[in-house]
Amino acid sequence: MIKLESFLKIDNIYINIQNFTGNIVDPYYIAGAIILTINEHEILTLKMWDYVDQLWSYIAEGVKDVIAGEAFETFFPDQPTKLSFEPIGKFKVRVSVEYGETRRSAVVERAEFISTFIEEGIRFFSAMERLQPAEGVLFRQIIEEFNLARLNEGQTQN
Repeated sequence: MIKLESFLKIDNIYINIQNFTGNIVDPYYIAGAIILTINEHEILTLKMWDYVDQLWSYIAEGVKDVIAGEAFETFFPDQPTKLSFEPIGKFKVRVSVEYGETRRSAVVERAEFISTFIEEGIRFFSAMERLQPAEGVLFRQIIEEFNLARLNEGQTQN
């Protein structure tokens, strides 16, 4: 089971992006974090905060790679934290993070990984579109990429 949530970091307080109604002060540096728990193992935590909109853009690429059957790894935008997705056979994905001396990983069903990340990615960028309408075209494009990824996943499963 996957639990995936996105937060904004406002004045050192983390607020779930779905509940945030304020203004984003600097649209180029949107601090936040993603909480990711897989089978009750914490993979990503609030301590691993960074520029959350940029991180979600990287993750969108990673989901597309997993759908294509390829491994993916990236570093967080402004932290020495490495996130990776590694397909294991046709039906599993290992999600790993390296954060300082901390190494965490868990294996999840591929279908659940893809559907959960697509859904939360769409929710995140839909919230960003609401919070930053001036950047709506960019956020809408990423949402469409997630929707296309969902369609591609449906085709690979048939």
